[in-house]
Amino acid sequence: MRKYLGWRLAFAVALVGLSAITYAAHLLIFRDPRNLLFYTVMDVAFLLIEVLLVTVLLDQLVTRWERQKMLDKLNMVIETFFSEFGKRLLGHLARRDRHLERIRNLVATTHGMSPAEFRAAEEAVRGYKCDLDISRIDLKLVRRYMQPRREFLLGLLQNPNLLEHEVFTALLRAVFHVVEELVSRDLDRLSPEDVAHLKMDLERAYDRLTAEWIVYLGYIKAQYPYYYVFAVRTNPYLGDDVSLDESSESCLKGMGGAVRDTVISRDGGRTWMAG
Repeated sequence: MRKYLGWRLAFAVALVGLSAITYAAHLLIFRDPRNLLFYTVMDVAFLLIEVLLVTVLLDQLVTRWERQKMLDKLNMVIETFFSEFGKRLLGHLARRDRHLERIRNLVATTHGMSPAEFRAAEEAVRGYKCDLDISRIDLKLVRRYMQPRREFLLGLLQNPNLLEHEVFTALLRAVFHVVEELVSRDLDRLSPEDVAHLKMDLERAYDRLTAEWIVYLGYIKAQYPYYYVFAVRTNPYLGDDVSLDESSESCLKGMGGAVRDTVISRDGGRTWMAG
C-alpha cells in the first residue's frame, strides 16, 4: 500500500513540476505575464466545469450502468435459486397457508399486469403474515428435499453480487436456517415447543419467499419478457399441489402444469445454470 501511494505521489509531483517548467518557458519566450495570467484563469474556470461533467454527470452514468449490470447478474442468481430450489418449496408451503386467499389475487400474476400493479402487490405482500398449517407439513419430506441443497445455498450466500441485495440475502439466511433446524432435530421426538419453533422458522422463510417472488416477477417482466412468460406459466401458486417427493412423478405436477429441468454445477466458485 505504501509503495502504491509513493508511486502516485511521485507521479503527481512530476506533473506539477512539468507544469511549472512549461509556465516558466512561456514567460522566457513570450515575456507576457499578463497574457499568461489571463489564460491561466480561463483554464481554471473551465476546469471547474470539467470537474462537474466528469465527477458528477459522467460518474452518475457509469455508476448507473455498473449497477444495472450488477442487477442483471443478481437476477440470474435469483432465477437459479427459484428454478433449482425456491419455486417448488414456495408452491408446497403455499398450499398449507391458511391465509392464502388474502393474497391469491396478488400472487396469481398474469401477462397484463402493469408496473403500478406490481408495486401495489409488493406493498401488500410485504405486510402479509402467513399462517402455515404445520399439521399438513411433512417435516421429514421437507428435510429430504432441502438437505441435499445445503451446498447450493452456501454457494449462493458466497456470491459477492448478493451484497447489493440485502432482501434476497435475508431470504437465503432464513431458508438456510430452516435446513439447519430440520437437520439438527429428531423429528420423531418433537415437543410442542419444537413444533411451534419450526412453524415460526418455516413461516419466516415462506413470507420472504413470497415477497421476493413478486419483486423478481416485476423485474423480469420489465427486462426479460420471455422469462416472465415462463414464470407466469409455472407460477407456484397455481395448479395442483406441489410435492417435494422427488422420487414420485407427482413432483412434476403443480406450478402451472410445468416444471423446468435445471442443471446446476459449480466451477471455480461460479454457479452455472442450464435449462
